[in-house]
Amino acid sequence: MKKAIMIITSVLFPVIAFGGEVTATINSSCILQNATITVPAGQAATAFVVKALSNGTSCSTGGTPDSKGWGITLNGNKVYYWSQWQANAPSEIGGPLSGLSLGPGTYQVFVDGGSGANANISFNL
Repeated sequence: MKKAIMIITSVLFPVIAFGGEVTATINSSCILQNATITVPAGQAATAFVVKALSNGTSCSTGGTPDSKGWGITLNGNKVYYWSQWQANAPSEIGGPLSGLSLGPGTYQVFVDGGSGANANISFNL
C-alpha cells in the first residue's frame, strides 16, 4: 500500500525546475550591457551552463581580443568569474561553475571582451 501511494504522489506532483537564460553583451559602441538574474526568497539558482561565449572585436585595435571572460556580481562584488588568456587553461574564481549556488538576491552577469562580445548563461531555480 505504501508503494502505491508513493507512485501516485510522484505522478500527481512531479518535481518541476524553473530557471532562465540571460545574455550579457558589449554593444557596437563598446558599452557593456549586463544581464540580471533575480533569485526569489526561498530559492537558489543552480545548474549554470555557458551556452555561448564570444570575446567579440577589440574596441581599440579592431582585432580579436587575447582573452575572454564572464562573471556574476552581487552588489558590485564578484561571486563568480571565469577567464581565459589566449589558448591557456581557463581560471575560475568562486567556482567550479558546476557547484555554484546563488541565494536570494539580484545578480548582474557581465562579459569581458570587445564589441560584439556576449555570454549566454542558463540556470535552474
